[in-house]
Amino acid sequence: MKIKKLLFLLLIGASLFSAACEKEEEEDDKDDGGDIIVPESLLLKSYIVSGDLFTFNYTDHKMTSFDIGDPSGTDTYMTINFEYSGDKLMKWEASQGGEIKGNMIFSDHGSNNLPAKADYSSINGGTSELMAKYTYNYSGDKIIEVTMSDEMSGGIMVSKVTYTYANDNIETEKLYDFVSGTAELAYTYEYTYDDKVNPMQNIGIFNFFNYAIFEGLSLTDVNNYNKRTVYESDGTLNNVESHNRSFDYNSNDNPTKCTIVSFNGNDDGIITYNY
Repeated sequence: MKIKKLLFLLLIGASLFSAACEKEEEEDDKDDGGDIIVPESLLLKSYIVSGDLFTFNYTDHKMTSFDIGDPSGTDTYMTINFEYSGDKLMKWEASQGGEIKGNMIFSDHGSNNLPAKADYSSINGGTSELMAKYTYNYSGDKIIEVTMSDEMSGGIMVSKVTYTYANDNIETEKLYDFVSGTAELAYTYEYTYDDKVNPMQNIGIFNFFNYAIFEGLSLTDVNNYNKRTVYESDGTLNNVESHNRSFDYNSNDNPTKCTIVSFNGNDDGIITYNY
């Protein structure tokens, strides 16, 4: 993933929340709210996807940062750092070569510790420029809608994403574009899952790149999705973006390899996971 693409993804899709707490048991446990907590010793430490190495860091079961670099580990393209206040995610910040390139500041946290608003800013040479504003709506601790306004164009609404859930997994995800002030459906994503516990849930962050599931990770679902079906706005099946995912698992039932094949038969890549 190139830096230009990464910065674009950071701009169009930041949405995070804090839902983490520390557990010392060496097997999956649950917090007081019934959320599955994966022991830190079993959390994902790194994975390789699309020719990039993602390396994750945690403190007290919260993700505190991750690096994106080349698979050899000799070159880091970008670092993303997270700041918390207790169980509330307050900020993420992206830096490249020691220079801060952008950040997102979260505000109006509710009783569920989740933010209702966020501001994304691009930073160039130390000068910050507000680029976009986000609003978040929830049902309990499940995010059900994210909207984004383009502050470079006078604050006009440009996109909306909605989610529905089944068995604590995202079942459908709908992406909308705003045309003349009206939200128009662009794509519908439908997901099915296996029965293995997702090791990347309840670690402090959510929906980092707009989509509920980005690259090889699912950050909110309790299981791992094995099929994604994508429909155009008119209901036509998109065979290129739709795909199946098959996993290899280790003795802890954590995925070690994911093979992705699109509905049109193309091999969309292999993801490797390390713990």
